[in-house]
Amino acid sequence: MFYSFIIKIRTPEDIFLPPYTGHFIYALFLDIVNKANPNLAKQLYEPNEVKPFTVSPLIGRFKSHNDSVMLSKEDDFYIRITIMDSSLFSPVISVLLDSSFRNVVIGGHRFDVLKIIVTPQEHRYASFETLDTLWNHASSESRIISLDFLTPTTFKSGDSNSFLPLPEKVFKSIEKKFLIFAHGFMKKDVKDEDMFAKGIRIVRFDNLSTNVIELKQGKQIGFTGRVYYQIKAKDRPIIKYINALAGFAKYSGVGAKTTLGLGQVIRNR
Repeated sequence: MFYSFIIKIRTPEDIFLPPYTGHFIYALFLDIVNKANPNLAKQLYEPNEVKPFTVSPLIGRFKSHNDSVMLSKEDDFYIRITIMDSSLFSPVISVLLDSSFRNVVIGGHRFDVLKIIVTPQEHRYASFETLDTLWNHASSESRIISLDFLTPTTFKSGDSNSFLPLPEKVFKSIEKKFLIFAHGFMKKDVKDEDMFAKGIRIVRFDNLSTNVIELKQGKQIGFTGRVYYQIKAKDRPIIKYINALAGFAKYSGVGAKTTLGLGQVIRNR
């Protein structure tokens, strides 16, 4: 199963936070896991492993103030968490749905937990799917894919980063996690290893921009915006496979540092 759920929160007083909050949400998520299973939290903290989750920065309305942003006590804010492995989801949701889970600490500030949202009827970013459902919903005919890159997206390239939405970068990033976490999936009908570079092209951008964010490791540059891709291949298994990857992007994220809030992606169509 693949999961995307939302934690709806509110601050009891007006507060100030740094403009980028993904690292705070990462720390919060590990704290939640630690409450359920300390050994699992330790495993997730290990470097150089493909992680079975992503987190978003805080989502909501912010007011810029010097080098910070102000969060009003009058507004609701949201955290999005995606999980690609049921063995992680079970302990996490047990903590979130416990009656004692009433507040969280983000950047040293307490927030009240208002609701855990798990269905798309309540929030467009919330959903859950089995591999079969994801695969069956993937079209073998639709050749236009529109992806919304909601948070800065970047790709590690040697000692530097690449921040262009090239098809081979985007879809290889999604595929890497798909082949790990789509347990039981066999890539038997798709043999062309260059299909992303040769078989997909960009046909349009909407509101594409670059963003610089501050992390502990230093500055990161990434792109946000909507990108329209066209599948050039006419082979139906390839078309279906690429569409399945596009659907999986909402759970996997795209690119580097998706556990710190980068690379949050939703398929627009």
